[in-house]
Amino acid sequence: MEFIQKYGPQEQVSRKFPKPKKNSDNVFECHYCDYKTKLQSTFNMHLAIKHCDSRPHECKNCDASFSTSTLLRQHVSSHHKVADVKCPDCTSVFKTKAIMQTHYARFHMKREDLIEVPPYKTTNAFCKSCETMYPKNSIMYHVIKCNPASPWCAPCS
Repeated sequence: MEFIQKYGPQEQVSRKFPKPKKNSDNVFECHYCDYKTKLQSTFNMHLAIKHCDSRPHECKNCDASFSTSTLLRQHVSSHHKVADVKCPDCTSVFKTKAIMQTHYARFHMKREDLIEVPPYKTTNAFCKSCETMYPKNSIMYHVIKCNPASPWCAPCS
């Protein structure tokens, strides 16, 4: 079934959405698609990104425009920012601190000292510093802030 037949014309969706209400399961449900979330801020972002035709946030470097300032910042950072964040251990340069930190953890820290992957099939791994389980695809973001061998170590929360 087409989007318009199922949910109505998308042109009806304006920048100012009606105040969202939780259903009986204490969840916000999108009435344009099957999206659900418990957080109102996440729900509002979903509406702005997926269902709003208004794109008031314009890039000063190109013709791109976005429904949220967050999307504009991400665009500028990935497409127009000069790589100026230097790795403290090598000559590599990156556009963002987060990308540089991921590089540092992957190439300058020993993986076997940072995480332990269980012997059984799982999508998770353990941080050896705080003994907390995280998804394998995001554990390095945690490790760079948790492991004492990292220059950006901060106490785990």
